[in-house]
Amino acid sequence: MRGTASVRPVPGVLAVDALETKHNAIPAVTNSTGTGRIRVGTCPDFISLEAKPVFTVIHGMKLTVPVDSIVETVDREFLPVFDGLEGFRGFRLVKTAPDVATILVDWETGADAAKGMGVIGQTLFRTHLMPILAADMPRSMGEEVLRHIPGA
Repeated sequence: MRGTASVRPVPGVLAVDALETKHNAIPAVTNSTGTGRIRVGTCPDFISLEAKPVFTVIHGMKLTVPVDSIVETVDREFLPVFDGLEGFRGFRLVKTAPDVATILVDWETGADAAKGMGVIGQTLFRTHLMPILAADMPRSMGEEVLRHIPGA
């Protein structure tokens, strides 16, 4: 995914003020030493990010259809709704087998996760994913305690 971000110069630190990407992707940025635009792409070895703990919901699903067949629907229907939910920090859909997916949704707090997943579960999940579930696999939630980003 490519996009742009506005930056403000701070000696020794690259601070991103506004990020223009689709659906709150977590991008990395390339080198910029002043005001202006930077490209979203690879992560430089000098970037410093102020990270807050992330609360992640992990939900596995065995489907009756290939995972690849739901990507467009998830992108079009789910992600804009997630973007409007309080505390939403990010979304990943991982294909672990041709018909098995794991969804990871990041939130600012556990309360945000419970509220947001309630909205998604009662509407979009029920409409688009429940009809194609072969088996609902365990869902787990928890606070991220360690993340390593090479070069950060």
